[in-house]
Amino acid sequence: MSIRIQVASEATTPTRYTNKRTGMPDKEQTAWAFLTERDGNPSPHPTKITLVVEQPYPVGDYTLHPSAFYVGEWGKLQVVPRLAPLKAKA
Repeated sequence: MSIRIQVASEATTPTRYTNKRTGMPDKEQTAWAFLTERDGNPSPHPTKITLVVEQPYPVGDYTLHPSAFYVGEWGKLQVVPRLAPLKAKA
């Protein structure tokens, strides 16, 4: 099972933060995550999320890329939203 993330618009808004690599403000893009409840059943509604992006993701359906997961400080599993296109079911 994967988490489906839907990008409905390529619109972005600038953040208050500057990207250390580019020296430019980062951008935020709104997306919708289709999650499950604590009992494992699908949530009846998608959850609005904000992605910090250098370039906006095109409109479409995505999932989290394997590189989105990493072990951070003190051995804690962390997630940074890096998206990969969701392959359509045959």
